[in-house]
Amino acid sequence: MKWTTILSLWLGIACAACAGTNGTLNSTAIGETECLDDLLDGHIRLRAWGNGLNQLDATQMAQKSAVRDVLFKGVTTGKSNCQLPPVLPAPNVREKNADFFEAFFRDGGDYKKYVQVEKVAGLYRIAGSKQFAAKVQVRVALSTLRKDMQTLKTGK
Repeated sequence: MKWTTILSLWLGIACAACAGTNGTLNSTAIGETECLDDLLDGHIRLRAWGNGLNQLDATQMAQKSAVRDVLFKGVTTGKSNCQLPPVLPAPNVREKNADFFEAFFRDGGDYKKYVQVEKVAGLYRIAGSKQFAAKVQVRVALSTLRKDMQTLKTGK
């Protein structure tokens, strides 16, 4: 009886230490933003990654990464029917509008109008670090983002 109690207590502590994460992850294993589906309503579904000091920060960074990639890099991995070029393809658009994008991507900034978390697909502790990585499935309002960024794209 005593042995069973000690074993149960030890397992409970071990499980509590791992709760909320899917294990550890090497920081080089974090993937690119990937297109999962074109929802055909002006939205796209993406899988994005983010790092942070806690799970909430990592999830928010994944949202920022998704919007940032759609704006400046494009999405080239994932389903072929929804791969897309960058919304703002000009080489220096981010630098030329640094003040705008600094405010846009600030915590709680306007980027949140264009992205919605559908589910957190995985939370990992980064090996050798106190940081977390989040793999998040998000829905991005692509048509609205394109429309709202048109003035930056044309320079008008």
